[in-house]
Order: sequence, then structure tokens, then C-alpha cells
Amino acid sequence: MAVAYAALIGASHRQVRAFAVRQATLQIEDMLVTHRAVHRYLEEVQKPELYRLQREGSLYPEYFSPEVLSSTFVARTVHGYAQEERSALGRPDVYFKLASDNARNPLNEADAFELALLRRMNDEHLEAFHEVVEVEGEAFLYVALPRGATGPTCMRCHGDPADAPAELVARYGAERGFYERQGRHRALLSLRAPLAPYLEGARGLLVAFALGSLAVLVGGFGMVWFFLRRLDAQEQLILERSEALREASRTDFLTGLSNRLAFVDEGTREIEAARRYQQPLSLLMLDVDHFKRVNDTWGHERGDQVLVAVAAVIREQARASDLVARWGGEEFAVLLRQAGREEALALARRIHRRLNRGPLIGDLHITVSVGGATLREAEALGALTCRADEAMFRAKAEGRNGCVFSDR
Repeated sequence: MAVAYAALIGASHRQVRAFAVRQATLQIEDMLVTHRAVHRYLEEVQKPELYRLQREGSLYPEYFSPEVLSSTFVARTVHGYAQEERSALGRPDVYFKLASDNARNPLNEADAFELALLRRMNDEHLEAFHEVVEVEGEAFLYVALPRGATGPTCMRCHGDPADAPAELVARYGAERGFYERQGRHRALLSLRAPLAPYLEGARGLLVAFALGSLAVLVGGFGMVWFFLRRLDAQEQLILERSEALREASRTDFLTGLSNRLAFVDEGTREIEAARRYQQPLSLLMLDVDHFKRVNDTWGHERGDQVLVAVAAVIREQARASDLVARWGGEEFAVLLRQAGREEALALARRIHRRLNRGPLIGDLHITVSVGGATLREAEALGALTCRADEAMFRAKAEGRNGCVFSDR
């Protein structure tokens, strides 16, 4: 009986440790989701927009600000804010670092362990590193992933300093961060989540279980089942809450439509699918006409009612397969899968007919201006959105309550 009891406690201890590793893994995965979302937004939306402004002369060519153009600076800042929020909620800190062997900022300088991993990622094609490590006597789950191979677009800021924006060189100098090679990983994501917070909570359950199981060992090992169910229930609750938070972060709280983050994420995948299967894809950008007048005359509560009603009309007239989102303010976006110019124009006409039928709320007549664009070969979501947005502004300039399709 003593041997059976010892074996039972040993198995439970291993289960507790495995539980702690799973919780730490969830913490790291949440951070990676946030990091990838921030990086994609920066690379696919923010940078293309700033480069467009430079091309059009709205920004001078040598402009460079790490606060808006450095993915490393932005990611480190966002994760720093997230760390503060976790601390305020009493949650454990997660170590995050973009470690490089050619860092401009000393904060990103890889240590000896990270340098060794980075060499393996470049020389041995190591795709990921996961291991439980001890730091100053405390157990951590450590995860390292390659930052991504250096591509042609990276060379503007990481190639020859003579080709880089003058403001970048003026701020950081020409000694570090340059002369990178395409195809090489210049940095890795270094993440470390502590196991102690999860071990402590689970060990409390383990002690209670051990005492109880000792008392009822003769009657069986029922407490094992109960203990494991408790751990599974806690893990399930964490997963459910994480999923609820993820869904809330992708939904516009006022209209119930997808928000801009969800639209950019899903839209990027749809463009890749359309290009892979050679299918048409179109985008409509819609803006409520004279919306400021509604807020100024009847107040913001009535303005919110108008946005909810317009969102309902767009969703009602769109196809079930269309991706409808609130882009921001009084602007909406509709991505039409497997649809060309004519299908997009037909949807715009349906929306206009419904809004022009009569007052939308009370005696308020609401109209929208619509701009459309059809996906071109090798075009990214940011460029497609810019063309549709420009067409929408032309619709406003031509008198509103109409639709203009991009012809360039």
C-alpha cells in the first residue's frame, strides 16, 4: 500500500509540473499571437501607408522614426505595455526579447545562449527551441523562434548605410544593424514564462489530494480522477476565457461587425487564397455622408444609432460569404470573395436602393458614398484598400450618395 501511495504521489507531481508547463505555454502563445498581429499590421498596413506618403511627397524621402517604422521598437514597446497590464492584474511577467547578433539598440543585443541558438537557426535550420530552464534557482519555460529571414524590403534599413534613410543613420550611426545578408535570420524571438505561479497553485491542490487520498486509499484511488478533473477544468476555463477575449478583440463593440484588426487578418488570407486559386476578389469602402452633421445636430447617441442601422443594412444586402467590417469611425469595408467589378457594383446599388427608400431612423435620411476596387495580380491588401479608399473620396467629391470604382 505504501508503494502504491508513493507511486500515486509521484504521478500526481509529474501531472502538476506538466500542468504548469501547459499554462506557461499558453502565456507564451498569447504573446506570440499579439506579436504577430502587431508585426503584420506594421508591415502590411502602417509601413505601406507611410511609404505611399513618401512617394506622393507628403513625407520627405529621408524620414525615419523607429516609433512608427521599426518593427523591433514597436514590438518591444507594445509588449512592455502588455507586461504592465499583466502586472496590474497580478499575473506573472513573461520575458520577451528580440535578440540580434547585429543589434542597433543595446537592449536587443543577444546574450551568449541566444547567439548560439541564432547560429543554429542559420547554420542548422533550427525552426524552434522549447525547454524548461532554471534561472537563479527558478524554473521557466523558455521558447526561441527565428524572427524571419531577411528579405529584399529589409535591406533598405539593414543593407548598406549609404542607401538607408538619413534620419535612421543620424539616430543610430552606421556601425550596427547594417550589411545584413538576404535569407539570413538576423534575430530571434526569445520568450521565457515562469512556472512557479502555476506550480504553487497546483501544489496546494496536490497537498490536499495527498492527505485525502491517504485517508481513503483503502477505498480506491477516486481522488486521482477528481484531481485531474480539477486541473482539466482550470485549463478549460483558461482556454474559454482566452477564446472569449480573442473574439472580443476582433469584434466592433457598437455594430457587432468584425473590426479592422479582424478584417486585415482575414482579408490577407483571402487575398492569398484568391491568388492561389486564380479567383476574382473585390473590395468596397463605404462612408456615411454628412455624419458629422448628425452628431452635431442630434448628438452622439443618435450618431451611434445611425452607425448600427447602416451596419445592419450593409450586412443584410451583402452575401453570406462576404466579409463585412467597421473600418473605423463612420467608414465600413466589404470584401467580396469570388466577385469581380460587376458583383461589387451590384452590392453597392442594393445598399443605395435600401438607404434611399426612406428615412433610416425617425425622419433621418442617410446616404453613403462607396468606392470599389478589384484585386490585381501581386497586389497586397494595403494597396487594394488604398485604391478603394481613393475611389470612395472621389464619390464624395462627385456629390455623395454614389459609387466610384477604381480605374487605376
